[in-house]
Amino acid sequence: MTDKAKRFNEGKVDLTLVPTKALKAEARVWMLGEKKYGRNNWEKLWGSDTVNLVMACLLRHAYAILEGEDYDKESGQPHAAHIRANAAMLIEHLDRKKSNANDTHTAGTGEEERLILLDGRS
Repeated sequence: MTDKAKRFNEGKVDLTLVPTKALKAEARVWMLGEKKYGRNNWEKLWGSDTVNLVMACLLRHAYAILEGEDYDKESGQPHAAHIRANAAMLIEHLDRKKSNANDTHTAGTGEEERLILLDGRS
């Protein structure tokens, strides 16, 4: 009988539940944003009008889908991928607003997490 390795994953976020096609489409939108605006430019949105700015963009993509346009004409990517990227920005904003800090925050689950930014700051 072979002993199995112990894993303690209960209560941890299961990222395997996120559909990979959707994740990759969102990542392509982020890559286009990096090329057009610069890496992490979206972090400059933080301010009193962040929700309005992000929601305006998200809703433009949502209404394009409702009007029968599946793909963004400028980027060639699905409007749904743009919606995901904007929703991610909104989640980050709301989480940072809730915690009032940039490096340590609570993700709404009661567990402390460390926010590792792409430029190496933590």
